[in-house]
Amino acid sequence: FKVPGEAHVFSHAGTVQEDRGMGLMTDVLSTASSRLLSDGAMQLYIDCSDWNMSSRRAIEKAGYSLHGHGVHYRNGSSRWKVKS
Repeated sequence: FKVPGEAHVFSHAGTVQEDRGMGLMTDVLSTASSRLLSDGAMQLYIDCSDWNMSSRRAIEKAGYSLHGHGVHYRNGSSRWKVKS
């Protein structure tokens, strides 16, 4: 999806199996978000697959909310749908 202006995007993050369930993803997102905002960032987005509920919980615990979702088609194209 098109990222507006000077927005920052977190994408393709993960936690190794043996460190899961410790809140590391939430801590990293919270710390990185705080630093970016204090440095003047105005918009932050996180890319997460619909099926990845553990990441979604970590993202929500870090203070983010669902803004929309992408629809990916077999021909390789995709479309962004904003939550109304």
